[in-house]
Amino acid sequence: MIIAMPLFGSEVSPRFDCAVQFLIARVEGDRIVELKQTGMEESNPIQRAKKLADWKVNKLICGGIDGFCTRILTGMGIEVIPWVTGNAQEFLEKQIAELSNSSKEKAFFMEDSKSSPTAAVMVVGAGISGIQTALDLANSGFLVYLAERSSGIGGIMPQLDKTFPTNECSL
Repeated sequence: MIIAMPLFGSEVSPRFDCAVQFLIARVEGDRIVELKQTGMEESNPIQRAKKLADWKVNKLICGGIDGFCTRILTGMGIEVIPWVTGNAQEFLEKQIAELSNSSKEKAFFMEDSKSSPTAAVMVVGAGISGIQTALDLANSGFLVYLAERSSGIGGIMPQLDKTFPTNECSL
């Protein structure tokens, strides 16, 4: 298995699309057999995905990544693990240790459950309830599209001066 992680110094880059350095790890069983840093000059999302495919990457562990990039990568057979923060090498070692400590059956189940979602759902309205619904559905394994007609999220919540029941400032 080959794992790629976009870097910002020694940390996982907060944005996949802006990272210029990647940590590439070749993993066999429960150990890293090759670890190297390499540059990524491509800024176009499709070219970035092709470069990762050229490197034979099976799994991308990253910080923030948009839905378009995620769809391109998963369409190329690259599993995406988003919203990771912290030291890249420490996270990589923790992931490998977790896989080696679990049984093969459990590891298979984890890999299978993290694969592409079984269904897509669109949540219309990015108010407080819409955001919470989208998060709950995403945590349940659905691919979620959150649509909002205005330029901001939160519905009317940002317009409220005080919130019930504590009467605290809502801003």
